Amino acid sequence: MKDFTHKNIHLSASILAAEASRFDRDVKEVVCAGVDSLHIDIMDGRFVPCTSFPTDIVGKIRGYTDLDLHVHLMVKNPSEYLESLTNQGANLVSFHVESLGDVSLVIERIKALRMKVGLAINPETDAKSVKNYLPRLDQVLIMGVRPGFGGQAFIPTTLDKIAAIRDMLPEDGANIAVDGGVSPMTAGDIVAKGADVLIAGTALFSTEDKIGAVEKLLNAAKGTQTKC
Repeated sequence: MKDFTHKNIHLSASILAAEASRFDRDVKEVVCAGVDSLHIDIMDGRFVPCTSFPTDIVGKIRGYTDLDLHVHLMVKNPSEYLESLTNQGANLVSFHVESLGDVSLVIERIKALRMKVGLAINPETDAKSVKNYLPRLDQVLIMGVRPGFGGQAFIPTTLDKIAAIRDMLPEDGANIAVDGGVSPMTAGDIVAKGADVLIAGTALFSTEDKIGAVEKLLNAAKGTQTKC
């Protein structure tokens, strides 16, 4: 497998970790700190046991940033959300291979609505479950924790899944994103295995120094590999 350690890394801020009492300020601060996109989790309380933002949070955030908005649907029926998301200004929508419905039809529906498409995969799901869909994807989103809750520790076997999916992809194929447990301690290993996109929540929002947090993550991703 090729060494991806020195590739350009895309850093996406997961707004689920923003402080509710100062949400707008927190989000604007990470935008100013230099993240590449904002990652928005939408949960229905059925696919995962909790709920998060309604789809109109996308339109609210679109009102104060031109950054790409990446929506992660942790929902049973992703098709129900797509029309609203395109109207709200989402750029990329990821849904779970484990969700209900025909995966191919959902992929084509997202593309028809002129959004990029990602397919997410849970920690317990075999990497081979996404293989047949890879040529039509812009991104594979690999969960580094069990979905639905922030602040969990990174699951080390995620690294094997990153490598397995990277080996399935052509050089100019979909990006690989990792969501959950991304920190300066794990970023180097994640990138070394072939990930292009780091989705970070707690590592960015748990500090007042957002610029420093961005720098630490990117330096870790491009620097010496660390142990998880």
